[in-house]
This record gives sequence, C-alpha cells and structure tokens, in this order.
Amino acid sequence: MTEILTDTTELQRFDPIQAWAAARKEEFMPLTITGINDTTGYDAVHKARIVMKNKRVEVEKMRKDIKRYYLDKGNEVDAKAREINSLLDPVESYLKEQEDAIDAEKERIKILKDRQESLPARKEKAALLMLQITDAGILEMSDIDFEKMLLDENTKLLAAQAIKQAEKEEQLRKEREAIDAEKLAAETRAKHEAEIETAKKKAAEQAIADEKLRQERLAAQARSDVERQKAELEAAPDKEKLSVYFSALRAVPAPTMKTKKYQDRVSEILKSIS
Repeated sequence: MTEILTDTTELQRFDPIQAWAAARKEEFMPLTITGINDTTGYDAVHKARIVMKNKRVEVEKMRKDIKRYYLDKGNEVDAKAREINSLLDPVESYLKEQEDAIDAEKERIKILKDRQESLPARKEKAALLMLQITDAGILEMSDIDFEKMLLDENTKLLAAQAIKQAEKEEQLRKEREAIDAEKLAAETRAKHEAEIETAKKKAAEQAIADEKLRQERLAAQARSDVERQKAELEAAPDKEKLSVYFSALRAVPAPTMKTKKYQDRVSEILKSIS
C-alpha cells in the first residue's frame, strides 16, 4: 500500500491571515458612505480598502513563496522517483519481454489455428484469381492482408482485361477502317471504270453515228455525182458518150485468161477501145 506523505507546515502560515480576514469582514462590511458630503464615511472606507489591499499583496507574496517551496519539493520527489524507476524499469521491461514473447507465440498459434480452418476457403478465392501462393504464405497473412492481396490482384486482373479489351477493340476498329477504306476504294474504282466504260461506249456510239453520217453523206454525194454525170452524159454528143463509155470500160481491170485464145481476144478488145 502506498504511503501518503503530507507537509502542512507552510500552509499553516495562512491560518493567522485567514482569522484576521474574518475579523476584518466583521469590522469593515458595515462601513458606508451616505453621500458626496460624507467625508468621514469616505475616509473610513478608503483607509479600510488600503488595509485590505496591503493584506492581499501580503497574501499573494506568501502564496508565491509557499508555492515555490512545494514546487521545489515536487522536483525533489520527481528526481527521486526517476532514480528509483531507473532501477525498476529494466527489470520490468525484461519480465514484460518474457511474457510478451510467450503471449505472442500463444496468439500466433491461436491465429494459425483459426487461419487453418479458413485455409480451404482462402485457397479457393486465390485459385479464382489464379494466384501462385503456398499454404504457408496464405497462413502467414491476416484476414485484412489477405483480402487486400485479393483486392490488389483483382484490380490488376481487371486492369489487364481492360487493356486487352481496349487493344482488341482498337484492332477491330483498325480492321473495320481498313475494310471500309478498301470497300470505298473498290467502289471508287468500280465507279471510275464504269464511267470510263460509259464514256467509251458513248464515244463508240458517237463514232459509229459519225461514220454512218459520213457514209450517208458520201453515198449521197456519190449518188449526186452519178446523177450529175449521168445528166451531163445524156446531154453530151454521141462521140463523147462513146468516149466516156470506153473510158469506163478501160477502168475495169481485164480478167486474166488461162488460154492464149482468150488472151488474144482480150487484147483485141482493149486495142479496139483504145
């Protein structure tokens, strides 16, 4: 049992003043000033206040002296306690370390036992995330650490899946763009080729039409020339007609004959129309 030490010697210095204050209360509290012309009452109240003020100053000085005394004593007590504690603390710390080591081992064994019961469930959770971790590694982890590991791994897995999905979508986008670009190019080429074919067809049709028109014009011109020549020939004298006729005959190539008889015959005819 702790012994309580008391020292009231210094505090007893207040006792006479406390008694004096009680007496002054009985003496001074009845004092009053009846008005501004009551100089006697005013002087009595003033003197009494000065007496009380001086005593208050005396009490304040005494309070400081006594407090300093007890503060010094308190510092002495603190120093002595620190000196004793410097002897007690190492022993207590050593004994506490012994206890803590055993308590920690007991707690570790208890925790491992509890974790052993939850090991199958933990392994199942780890397998879902395809974690490579031993049973011992799982048992060493607290519930908070294990759940944090699962959360971290799940976050990594989701991030990897998101990146993979984004890459896949980007690849599909590029493929679609390539297909669209090729489709557009094919459509453009087809349109261009169709335009070329249409232009060629129109040009061919126009060429045919132009040639037909030219042939018609030539035929018309030829007919006109024939008609004109025919009219001129009809109007010409017989001798001129005969000359034109012979010229026309001479313009016709002579056939090649195989026998001399007919070769001679052709020669005679050509001579006759010369």
